[in-house]
Amino acid sequence: MESNPQLKDVETDAYRVNFFHPRPGFMRQKVRYTWFLLAGWALFTFGFQCLLLLTQENAIGEGPFTRFELFRFPLHLWFSGQFLIFWFILQCFLFNTFVDRLTRGSSRPALPSWAGKTSCRL
Repeated sequence: MESNPQLKDVETDAYRVNFFHPRPGFMRQKVRYTWFLLAGWALFTFGFQCLLLLTQENAIGEGPFTRFELFRFPLHLWFSGQFLIFWFILQCFLFNTFVDRLTRGSSRPALPSWAGKTSCRL
Protein backbone atom coordinates (compact mmCIF):
# COMPACT_ATOMS: atom_id res chain seq x y z
CA MET A 1 0.00 0.00 0.00
CA GLU A 2 1.52 3.28 -1.09
CA SER A 3 1.26 6.39 1.05
CA ASN A 4 0.00 9.62 -0.38
CA PRO A 5 2.86 12.24 -0.44
CA GLN A 6 0.38 15.11 -0.09
CA LEU A 7 -1.07 13.57 3.06
CA LYS A 8 2.43 13.12 4.45
CA ASP A 9 3.15 16.84 3.88
CA VAL A 10 -0.04 17.80 5.71
CA GLU A 11 0.89 15.58 8.68
CA THR A 12 4.42 16.95 9.01
CA ASP A 13 3.32 20.55 8.37
CA ALA A 14 1.55 20.59 11.73
CA TYR A 15 4.91 20.17 13.49
CA ARG A 16 6.89 22.81 11.60
CA VAL A 17 7.94 25.85 13.62
CA ASN A 18 9.65 28.82 12.03
CA PHE A 19 11.08 31.31 14.51
CA PHE A 20 11.27 34.09 11.91
CA HIS A 21 7.79 33.57 10.45
CA PRO A 22 5.62 31.88 13.09
CA ARG A 23 2.06 30.81 12.63
CA PRO A 24 -0.62 33.25 13.78
CA GLY A 25 -2.07 32.95 17.24
CA PHE A 26 -0.30 31.34 20.16
CA MET A 27 3.04 30.71 18.45
CA ARG A 28 3.30 34.21 16.99
CA GLN A 29 2.68 35.83 20.38
CA LYS A 30 5.17 33.52 22.10
CA VAL A 31 7.84 34.36 19.53
CA ARG A 32 7.05 38.06 19.97
CA TYR A 33 7.68 37.72 23.73
CA THR A 34 10.92 35.88 23.03
CA TRP A 35 12.16 38.59 20.65
CA PHE A 36 11.21 41.33 23.11
CA LEU A 37 13.09 39.70 25.99
CA LEU A 38 16.06 38.83 23.78
CA ALA A 39 16.30 42.49 22.73
CA GLY A 40 16.20 43.53 26.40
CA TRP A 41 18.98 41.08 27.22
CA ALA A 42 21.14 42.35 24.33
CA LEU A 43 20.52 45.98 25.26
CA PHE A 44 21.69 45.56 28.84
CA THR A 45 24.52 43.13 28.09
CA PHE A 46 26.10 44.78 25.07
CA GLY A 47 24.68 48.30 25.32
CA PHE A 48 26.33 49.04 28.66
CA GLN A 49 29.67 47.76 27.39
CA CYS A 50 29.40 50.03 24.34
CA LEU A 51 28.46 52.92 26.63
CA LEU A 52 31.59 52.27 28.70
CA LEU A 53 33.70 52.29 25.56
CA LEU A 54 32.16 55.53 24.28
CA THR A 55 32.56 57.40 27.59
CA GLN A 56 36.13 56.39 28.41
CA GLU A 57 38.41 59.38 28.84
CA ASN A 58 41.84 57.83 28.36
CA ALA A 59 43.56 54.73 26.99
CA ILE A 60 43.28 52.70 30.19
CA GLY A 61 39.50 53.01 30.21
CA GLU A 62 38.82 55.48 33.00
CA GLY A 63 35.54 57.32 32.76
CA PRO A 64 32.49 58.40 34.73
CA PHE A 65 31.18 54.83 35.08
CA THR A 66 34.47 53.52 36.46
CA ARG A 67 34.77 56.35 39.00
CA PHE A 68 31.19 56.10 40.30
CA GLU A 69 30.76 53.51 43.06
CA LEU A 70 27.69 51.50 43.98
CA PHE A 71 27.86 49.42 47.18
CA ARG A 72 31.59 50.25 47.33
CA PHE A 73 32.21 48.67 43.90
CA PRO A 74 32.85 50.53 40.64
CA LEU A 75 29.57 50.81 38.74
CA HIS A 76 30.81 48.89 35.71
CA LEU A 77 31.94 45.97 37.89
CA TRP A 78 28.68 45.88 39.88
CA PHE A 79 26.61 46.12 36.69
CA SER A 80 28.42 43.22 35.01
CA GLY A 81 28.79 41.05 38.09
CA GLN A 82 25.49 41.57 39.92
CA PHE A 83 22.88 43.46 37.94
CA LEU A 84 23.03 41.25 34.85
CA ILE A 85 22.33 38.19 37.00
CA PHE A 86 19.31 39.92 38.52
CA TRP A 87 18.22 40.98 35.04
CA PHE A 88 18.44 37.39 33.77
CA ILE A 89 16.33 36.10 36.67
CA LEU A 90 13.77 38.88 36.09
CA GLN A 91 13.58 37.99 32.40
CA CYS A 92 13.00 34.32 33.20
CA PHE A 93 10.18 35.32 35.54
CA LEU A 94 8.67 37.67 32.94
CA PHE A 95 8.84 35.08 30.16
CA ASN A 96 7.15 32.44 32.30
CA THR A 97 4.48 34.91 33.40
CA PHE A 98 3.79 36.01 29.82
CA VAL A 99 3.62 32.46 28.48
CA ASP A 100 1.40 31.29 31.36
CA ARG A 101 -1.02 34.14 30.64
CA LEU A 102 -0.89 33.36 26.94
CA THR A 103 -1.50 29.66 27.54
CA ARG A 104 -4.37 30.36 29.90
CA GLY A 105 -5.96 32.71 27.37
CA SER A 106 -5.61 30.42 24.39
CA SER A 107 -6.61 27.12 25.98
CA ARG A 108 -10.07 25.77 25.38
CA PRO A 109 -12.52 25.94 28.26
CA ALA A 110 -13.31 22.68 29.99
CA LEU A 111 -16.57 20.98 29.13
CA PRO A 112 -19.28 21.24 31.73
CA SER A 113 -19.88 18.15 33.84
CA TRP A 114 -23.13 17.31 32.05
CA ALA A 115 -21.60 17.47 28.54
CA GLY A 116 -19.82 14.11 28.72
CA LYS A 117 -22.82 12.17 29.93
CA THR A 118 -24.93 10.49 27.31
CA SER A 119 -27.83 8.89 29.05
CA CYS A 120 -30.91 7.98 27.11
CA ARG A 121 -34.09 7.17 28.94
CA LEU A 122 -36.60 5.21 27.00
